[in-house]
Amino acid sequence: MMLSACAVLPVSYSMPHFTQTFRLLHNNLKDVLAERDSFGDEGWPKYRQFFEFLRLRLGWNASEREYRVLKTQCLGPAILVEGLLAYLVEYRSNRLNALISPKSSREMEPHPVQYLLDQYTTVVDKELIRTDWRNHDTWRALPALVAATCAGREEEMLVRASSEFETVSSWILTDVGRVLHSQPPFSGGADAEQAAKYLSFGERHMRRTCKQFAEQLRRWWTRCGHVVMYACAGVDPIGVSVILPLEASAWHAVRDGRLSDLEITEDHVVAQSRCLLVLAMTTTWKNSSSFRTGWVTARQLAGILFQAARLSWLENVDDTKGGDIRILAVGGSDYAVNRLQRHGYIRVGSLKGFDVPLYQLSIPDPANLPWLPRSPGHAMSLVFSALHMYLSRRK
Repeated sequence: MMLSACAVLPVSYSMPHFTQTFRLLHNNLKDVLAERDSFGDEGWPKYRQFFEFLRLRLGWNASEREYRVLKTQCLGPAILVEGLLAYLVEYRSNRLNALISPKSSREMEPHPVQYLLDQYTTVVDKELIRTDWRNHDTWRALPALVAATCAGREEEMLVRASSEFETVSSWILTDVGRVLHSQPPFSGGADAEQAAKYLSFGERHMRRTCKQFAEQLRRWWTRCGHVVMYACAGVDPIGVSVILPLEASAWHAVRDGRLSDLEITEDHVVAQSRCLLVLAMTTTWKNSSSFRTGWVTARQLAGILFQAARLSWLENVDDTKGGDIRILAVGGSDYAVNRLQRHGYIRVGSLKGFDVPLYQLSIPDPANLPWLPRSPGHAMSLVFSALHMYLSRRK
């Protein structure tokens, strides 16, 4: 089944200009564009032809940087994504045949571009995330940041095999030891001997060996595959985070100092929950000029937000009826405490059996929030709502 280029895109086609709106490409569209044909060419249009099409047919000057981000991260201005689909419909309709059944081909007429936008992209509106509780627009940029980091990459972020937990456990415990000795948690330059010392310090501090922690992670993972997730930069993981979706009773027991993380079993863990415990996170990369500290930290933050949203997404429940999302986080170091306080977490107690503070952030239901949130919890609520909508549409 082939699309007729001349029939589906009249010369008079014009795109709505959503100046503050971004769109995500769904996995199936991303895969179609990444596939190479018999000549070795991808489905992505060449810069020169595509930009000429945008300028002459649609009256818009594109940015090479934005197009590069769209190709690598599947996120771009809505007008750029719309232009891409219009170009594919007119000049590369054969690329879309893998997506379109005879039934959907009939549904596409007479507005094929709008149909493709609705079916294979998701809107992310940066304008929804605005807050005056800080003097810069960090929260305003969060949806695009999370989308650029995680959309279409969830499979790369997951632990694939139980054998990986030895490495994950060593990674986390080594960074715990590194922080205890006042070394930056994201400094990857320690030699093997120094790393072994840091690992030993981390094991003593967390009161479990590397193998014991790996087995603990493995048991939790068997109940929920999103408990441990990587943060990725390019093809390599630059961070890992452990977030437990707990039964409400277990979450309150941890919060009230009646249950330690050493005592949490797989029976306390559920597949989806609005009660989360952020147990561990780490960010490490090789000292290289190709990476910037802020950029890598942002990728880690975006990965953690996506993971928490994935765990708190109640697949069979209307998001507006799911209730508040409550997050506990372990403040295991001064560095972690400072980060949690910057993000609006409040001290609520200590982890049972450890002289380690616990911090809590409540993320309210977005249904009753004003469009201009005035706290990090309110701002994050809108971020989670956008991510839950993305997950629901992707089902």
